[in-house]
Amino acid sequence: IHSQMKDYVKALNHLYRTQPALYRMDYEPEGFEWINCTYNDENIVIFERKTEKPEETLLFVCNFAPVEHEKFRLGVPFAGKYKEILNTDAVCYGGTGVVNDRMKRAEDLEWDDKKQSVTVKLAPLSLSILQFIPYTEAELEKVIEKRIRKNTPIRKTTNKTAKKKQEK
Repeated sequence: IHSQMKDYVKALNHLYRTQPALYRMDYEPEGFEWINCTYNDENIVIFERKTEKPEETLLFVCNFAPVEHEKFRLGVPFAGKYKEILNTDAVCYGGTGVVNDRMKRAEDLEWDDKKQSVTVKLAPLSLSILQFIPYTEAELEKVIEKRIRKNTPIRKTTNKTAKKKQEK
């Protein structure tokens, strides 16, 4: 247990040194934004830490409930990819291993007052940190082509409507 806690603290220290969003705009309101702090029934809060550069944005998803969520949707600030860079439920930290091991691509599904969203797994009583990774030029061209071919507008869904769909 002690070595797992040591590894966890080491990972946190590494994140703090390598992620400017964790320290650069600490005393400025623009460095923090709530994504959603009203999931009262689920005991989940989501926020972002940011700098002047969008590619340094980090999303924090905190699950304070002893309940796992297999497919939890959250709004994201940018179209692009989101990679989990820390999960407190990782096996190496003594967790059960409910992690997001694959990068998540933002979907054009409005959520949490954001135009895009992703779906993630949330372990009980855990924290997940997702790093924004912009599309490359080639990936962006493919996304645009796909949208043109499908001719699909951004779908608008409220959190209440989607919760009902997820429950079914």
